[in-house]
Order: sequence, then C-alpha cells, then structure tokens
Amino acid sequence: MWNLDLQAAEAGQAIVGATKTENIKQVNELQAQLSKSLGVLQESGVYALLMYLLAERKKDGDKSGDPFHVILNQLLEAVIKNKVGLGLEDNEVLPRSDNRGYHSNEVLEWAQKMILSDLYRLLLLRDFFQRALTYARYAAEALEEELKDQNNEVKSGTPAPESGVRRDI
Repeated sequence: MWNLDLQAAEAGQAIVGATKTENIKQVNELQAQLSKSLGVLQESGVYALLMYLLAERKKDGDKSGDPFHVILNQLLEAVIKNKVGLGLEDNEVLPRSDNRGYHSNEVLEWAQKMILSDLYRLLLLRDFFQRALTYARYAAEALEEELKDQNNEVKSGTPAPESGVRRDI
C-alpha cells in the first residue's frame, strides 16, 4: 500500500538534502523559495508551479545552489519514484533529465497531458506537491535552528544542547 504522507515527507527531505545549505543565508533563501513555490501551487495549481520553477531556475552555473532547480528536480524525481502511487500508467512518458536537468518543453507537455487526462490524478499530484513543499519548509526551519546552534557553539566555545535534528534531511 502506498503512503502519500510518507512519500511526501521523503520528497521534502530530499529537497533540503539536495540544496546547498552551508549557512543560514542559504537556508533562509531556500525557505523563501519554498514558501513562494507553495503559494504558487495553492493559488494557481500544479501547471503554474512547474512553469514558475522552470522560469526561475538558473540556466547555467552551480545548480546545487539554486533552490528553484533543486525543488523542480526533486519534485519530478519523486513523481517518477512514486508513479504507481500517483496513478500514472507504466507506459506513460514522463519527463527525462540529463546533466543540465529537466527540459522545459518535456515537463510542460507532460503536465498538460496529465492535467487533461484525469482530474483525480491532478488532485492527487497537487496534494503530493503541497505536502512535499510543506515538509521541506519544516526541514529547512529545523536546519536553520541547527545552524544557529552551531554558530552559538562556535562563538561561545561551549557545546550547544543536542537538538535532535538530523543533518541528512
């Protein structure tokens, strides 16, 4: 049996884990982009979210430091990983990734077909993305607190209490 909540939590953790977050500034940028992405999804839907992420991502350079690129890639990787649970057919063509990431035309063409083909799948995908982005925000907030504790530890020279937050999330 497929568990939407568990798979969304894993996708959210993968977003934070794949993003270059070495300092509080980078974590804050990730949090801001996650909030904006979640807002676009809630206000305008799945297709608008994909268009937004495609439009905002960096075309060249260090993609691990680009939250838009990481969010898009991790959401699409989660869809591919969970295609059966999301009601996608085995023979359905999904967007392909190469060393530069996902191609805009393929992602948008896939999203159009998915949206036009089945309302149930669209609503399930919207819920999955919403939960994944929400879990990613929570994981980023936890990471921010961990980094603050580490900075306080370095400044004071005394160990900070264990926060219980895993760095691999």
